[in-house]
Amino acid sequence: MTATPQLNQDVSLEFQRFLQKVHLLDLRPIASQLIQAQPQRAPQSIVRAIADYLEFLYLVDRHPHLQLVPTVEVDEVWHHHILDTRKYAGDCQLLFGKFIHHATYVGTYSEEERLAQLQAFTLTQALYRHYFGRTIGSIPADCESWVDNTSQNRSAVQATVNRLPDEVFNLMKYST
Repeated sequence: MTATPQLNQDVSLEFQRFLQKVHLLDLRPIASQLIQAQPQRAPQSIVRAIADYLEFLYLVDRHPHLQLVPTVEVDEVWHHHILDTRKYAGDCQLLFGKFIHHATYVGTYSEEERLAQLQAFTLTQALYRHYFGRTIGSIPADCESWVDNTSQNRSAVQATVNRLPDEVFNLMKYST
């Protein structure tokens, strides 16, 4: 069982406001796309990845002037979200009041860019620890990582999608 992280008390109220907006999102299409791409993936893994993605979006909201680099898992959720361009644009407007761009292939052209990407990822990890009191994955995304598609456990994952909003918000629930 995954323990719910404790939110840094200094940002609790702002995060609660962000979560109020997140509750208005329909996350099921994103989860369905993740299931289709990886039917073997454990249901809790999908729920955790979506929760991590939403926490990453909170960091983007709090620090729009910084280049933040997600984990491979978070970036995968982001890719599935952004593929539905109309939904993504509307969700960005709701959460941020503007469109959040996704820069692909960050750090893949030169050693200097790769170092800048790793520094941005280190900053993202530090912000994650500060705001959420826990660490995130150790592999930064460069938008080229994908997991094998083998099939198993599709019905368990689909059942999780039906409960997705409750499970994601339970993972993200913090004391008010």
